[in-house]
Amino acid sequence: MSSEQTGSESHQTEILYETASMCHVCFREIPAEVLLESDGALYMRKTCSRHGSTKIMIERDAEFCLQAQESFGTKWPRPLGTLVEITNRCNNSCPSCYHRPQRGLPDPTLSDIMVRITGIPDPDIVLMGGEPTVRQDLPDIIRAIRQTGRNVVLATNGLRFAEPGYADMVAKSGLQAIGFSLHHPEYSSEGVFKRKLQALALLAESALPVEHIAFSVQHECQVPGILDLMDSTKGMVVGGFRIRSTHAPEVVPFFVSDLYKLLKAESERRGGRFEFFPGCENNRHAVGFLYNGVPVWVLSWPTNLTIDLSIARGGPMAAILDGVHTQIWRGLCIQDGIRHGWFAGHRIAHEGSAVSFTEITQPVGLCC
Repeated sequence: MSSEQTGSESHQTEILYETASMCHVCFREIPAEVLLESDGALYMRKTCSRHGSTKIMIERDAEFCLQAQESFGTKWPRPLGTLVEITNRCNNSCPSCYHRPQRGLPDPTLSDIMVRITGIPDPDIVLMGGEPTVRQDLPDIIRAIRQTGRNVVLATNGLRFAEPGYADMVAKSGLQAIGFSLHHPEYSSEGVFKRKLQALALLAESALPVEHIAFSVQHECQVPGILDLMDSTKGMVVGGFRIRSTHAPEVVPFFVSDLYKLLKAESERRGGRFEFFPGCENNRHAVGFLYNGVPVWVLSWPTNLTIDLSIARGGPMAAILDGVHTQIWRGLCIQDGIRHGWFAGHRIAHEGSAVSFTEITQPVGLCC
């Protein structure tokens, strides 16, 4: 840990630790430093030999972040297993998809999926997409994975579970639970949200457990409605809730501290509690809390601008790239790099590219 003075005597910068990140232009792994500055925020400063230095805020409230990481432990909420992509297709158009699938790509065959799973050491598999329920052969995939002795959970937008009998059908195939992305009424169309509520009603009558329900926060004014939905559904979730900021490659609308303060204030206004989950497995992007005793994992997804690869060594793990078993945040950032031309000769900048310093200010969506 060291300190430096920049600009003036009043502007102090403390280097908390050195790490590695990614260049958001060429996606190389590059050296980086995490800084504590006099405004009380954490910044990352990183340098690419071809594209220069970049500095960006990675957490608005350093004290909160350090407090969360001091409570690091191994209690729930924890990753359910390794996420395995089985399709790029989807039956919805979310405004902020954590994956941003390439919908034109063909689905991997059952044989391809089983080859990918064979190389995964994890006994727990989470099937993801796109939207995995668009596959008509989903029951066959589930049965084949279960025959290997692994557990199977589904990450879904829930729309197909509004079809009577669908939940029981996939449960009979061996599916053991689902993670359900509900979000909030304004996230998609009114019809989509009503269909999701219908799906939850049918799931409540089925034998298929809902491990968690996930919400996305785009604006501050959505927090009361999300707590209303949590109150009305807490009796049917086995594991708790996920609340995340919306994900985009260039913008992180909320930091975890922003979400925590909004959720805590609204909880207390209602006479409830929103507090740290003691001993939870925390890092800067994912922190565990208890909402009136119910576990909640609050997340702010990193991007290729903000990712700290020392944090990315932990879970959750994913197999979204052929032959690669890696942490999901790192995998998604690498996937972005591939889409930007890694295999089309564009990963390395042309000789003579300018090297410059860029200070990036992230807009923060704290109003409606």
